[in-house]
Amino acid sequence: MEEDKNDLTKLLGLDGLTPEELSESLVQMSELLMAAVTRRVVPQLSLGEQSAYEELLDTNAPNEDVYEFLNSHIPDLEKIVSEELETLRTTFKEVMPPLEK
Repeated sequence: MEEDKNDLTKLLGLDGLTPEELSESLVQMSELLMAAVTRRVVPQLSLGEQSAYEELLDTNAPNEDVYEFLNSHIPDLEKIVSEELETLRTTFKEVMPPLEK
């Protein structure tokens, strides 16, 4: 898991941040990623599936449960997540000044 975190911080260009800055940035980026993915996948769900998804969110279900639910109903979920992560990464790099090493 630590290796995944290191890969993500490098991919996003965050490897020069302090641990506190990194933690805050990752939380914000996770929220942005989830919002972007949600905007794309919710219209693909039936009304019943949308209700079940909203119930998961309303009950603060663990992220793993939300992902499992979406993955079972959206065949190309991983592709959507990858595309949105790349968009987020590109946008983040465009608006963030280069970090001094």
